[in-house]
Amino acid sequence: MSEQHLDLLALPSRSTIVRSLELTGEGQAISEEVSENLSEIVSSASKVTDIVTEISQSAEQQASAIEQVSLAMLDMDKIVQQNAATSEQASAAADSLTVQARALTDLVKRFELNEGSHASDDQTYAPTLRAVGM
Repeated sequence: MSEQHLDLLALPSRSTIVRSLELTGEGQAISEEVSENLSEIVSSASKVTDIVTEISQSAEQQASAIEQVSLAMLDMDKIVQQNAATSEQASAAADSLTVQARALTDLVKRFELNEGSHASDDQTYAPTLRAVGM
């Protein structure tokens, strides 16, 4: 084989090697870009995890606050019921006092004050009561 013949055979090999090197460089660039993209994805996933954790903690705090409000509402309901019962008792007591006051008024109406006697200067005026119609 002649030297020219070997040079002709070497040309395609050199171009193949050059093309392989170019493709290797492109592959490395693509690999670095993919690596950067994956790093961004991992970073974003970490941020999403942090946000989900915050949301979960907030939800737990809200649930606790809602439970406290619910317990406070139950306490207020008990107090309102107690106030209603006390009001009913006070109303019944007022009605009973009204009945007793009327009965006492009716009893007092049966008596008449006797003011016919005059007290002397030394004595205290002491009216006498006498029953009317008894």
